[in-house]
Amino acid sequence: MKKTISKVVLAMASVALLSSSAYAASDGTVGTTSTGTAVISVTIPKLIRARSFSDFTTASYSGTGDINQNDDLNISKNYTGTYRVKATASGGAFTLTDGSQTVAYVPYFNDASGVTGRVAMTYNTDVTGQTGSATTLGASTLNANLSVEVLEADLQAVNAGAYTSTISLLFTPE
Repeated sequence: MKKTISKVVLAMASVALLSSSAYAASDGTVGTTSTGTAVISVTIPKLIRARSFSDFTTASYSGTGDINQNDDLNISKNYTGTYRVKATASGGAFTLTDGSQTVAYVPYFNDASGVTGRVAMTYNTDVTGQTGSATTLGASTLNANLSVEVLEADLQAVNAGAYTSTISLLFTPE
């Protein structure tokens, strides 16, 4: 019986020791001054921000040639490392529509400003390993590019009308 009580007391003492060491806060002692302490802990996850988007507008199609438009973007993040980007669009495909007819377009992403080195995007599929970005969330450097291409053959295959689409890009830290 004495051994059992000793084991229970030892177990309780161990639990008390472990639970008190799990917290770094401490109360002050009685005296002319007293100091208590507390740990302040904040976890900051990987964050990413995409901005400087502009609408693509073409006054009127001339009847010949492809339409190519591009927009430099700002991608900033609070970590060192890569990110991925995924594109989707209204209507469930990369198409412009006037409500009854559709015209296909190809979106491209580049992890640097300008179109040199751009990569064609596949609907709802990640483009991974993107490196061009600022490493502070407040940075405003234009360091990426979204471009779209509408081919002449597709433009000439539909009736006159106003064709639109909304493309959405989802940026995710890797």
